[in-house]
Amino acid sequence: MTFNKKDVLAGSIFIALGLLFGLNSFIDLEFGTPFRMGPGFFPIMLSGLMVLIGAIIALQAINMPSSPISPMPWRATVMILIAPIVFGLTIRELGFIPAIALVTGISAFASSSMRPIPAIAVTVAMILFCIAVFYYGLGLPVRLFGTWLAA
Repeated sequence: MTFNKKDVLAGSIFIALGLLFGLNSFIDLEFGTPFRMGPGFFPIMLSGLMVLIGAIIALQAINMPSSPISPMPWRATVMILIAPIVFGLTIRELGFIPAIALVTGISAFASSSMRPIPAIAVTVAMILFCIAVFYYGLGLPVRLFGTWLAA
């Protein structure tokens, strides 16, 4: 029996993380019912979905040829991990628009093939999308520009 080691590993990681967060939510939060959802309902549903996706990925790897596991893409990993941290640290003082610009710029350059013009275009599109959805659509009480940029 052959199996694709990369897919089995990826599926196993999904399953493990889904079970870990699902169990944590199940223990700490009230589940509720579908009509009166408790604070644990959504995290547990997401955890179950994550376990299901992991199982599908792992099962599809059976009887597939194995491909070699490539080296870790450290640049992408670091950039993608730094982006939400930068957002959390800057949204209050810089504001919504500069925080989104920073996060999108950092994330765009996680790929070594990204060039400045497409990165700027993606950043502008993401800013417009986030303002439309979160600021106007959902009415989130965030300042577009924070105190560091106030005149």
